[in-house]
Amino acid sequence: GKSSGPPKRGGGSSLIFESVTAQFKRQLVDLLARINAAQPHFVRCINPNSQKQAHKMEQEMILDQLRCSGLMEAVRVSRAGFPIRILHQDFVNRFTILIQVGNGADAAATASKMCQGLRIPQEHYRMGKTKVFMRREINDKLEEERSKLLVKQALTLQRVIRGHQARLYVKWLRKQRQKSAAELQRVVRRVLVRRWYLDMLEKRRRLLEQQARAG
Repeated sequence: GKSSGPPKRGGGSSLIFESVTAQFKRQLVDLLARINAAQPHFVRCINPNSQKQAHKMEQEMILDQLRCSGLMEAVRVSRAGFPIRILHQDFVNRFTILIQVGNGADAAATASKMCQGLRIPQEHYRMGKTKVFMRREINDKLEEERSKLLVKQALTLQRVIRGHQARLYVKWLRKQRQKSAAELQRVVRRVLVRRWYLDMLEKRRRLLEQQARAG
């Protein structure tokens, strides 16, 4: 007779499982290929508040997220080391405004002399083969001094330009005054000559009248 037991499982489920696995592997390989071909930048999002409202920040919640993500520790470790890395030539070009040590062809030697001339403590910077490694506070101080000097030089330049413009204006104003004075003198002379001419005509008319009466 025919067996009344449960039907035997065929290979359909295993084929479906293998097809899903193969599809997942293919998608994963494609994703990795795209990531390797591009330059992805991952952005860490921080929720400002638990109510998801705009223009509202919960400081404790933000600090907890920063601590849990390890960002605070990463910043602490970075500041404890030498997070600022500048190429020798870039260092010379940027901070040569603070100190002049000559225009040497060797950028590394020039950068080293500049660090010594600026009296940067040895424990706050290191000279690499291609870069200068500095602590954050030293770089911030150099940038602050550089900004102050640039502002001072900008103010000096503005003062010189304003003085030059003022001298040009005074020179132009003097010329305008001279032209105005010359024009005024011309008008006054014209009026005086006209009056003199009218007086001469009046005297001549009276003289002619007197001569006519006498004749």
